[in-house]
Amino acid sequence: MHSSQSRSKPFVGLRNALSWLAAALILAAPLTSHAGRYVCQGYGDNGCAEHIRDLVTDDFTQRYPADKFKIVVVYAFIPYSDGGGVGYAMAGVSPVLKANGIDFAIVPKQRYSWTSLRRGPHVSPREKNELEVSLIRGAVENLMEACRKGPCFTP
Repeated sequence: MHSSQSRSKPFVGLRNALSWLAAALILAAPLTSHAGRYVCQGYGDNGCAEHIRDLVTDDFTQRYPADKFKIVVVYAFIPYSDGGGVGYAMAGVSPVLKANGIDFAIVPKQRYSWTSLRRGPHVSPREKNELEVSLIRGAVENLMEACRKGPCFTP
């Protein structure tokens, strides 16, 4: 009897794990159908698309379709040798260009920025990553706000 109970426990654990995995996948799905597909081309150490999906509005995607435009973000956080550091991000929308079967976008003329000055102790790699994500999000929020008010792309 004891051995049959121990045999059933792995199946219960597997079922629980699959239930948790299914729930996680549902929660990770994009919140809106249009905004979740938008491509971000980042110039920095981090990717950017996964950090902005919840910021890209359906209105933005209707005006700048994801198959014809990309959000371009140029960003960096530069630590000071004695602690702290400074960071910036610039975001804009640029048409998708194609060359040799590769889609890419150039840094647009019209850009929206976000900056940060960090004072204090040395910045760890994890903190640098978190600061860069904050910079990316701030610049894209400024881009979305400007686009809500009027055109935010200059050809």
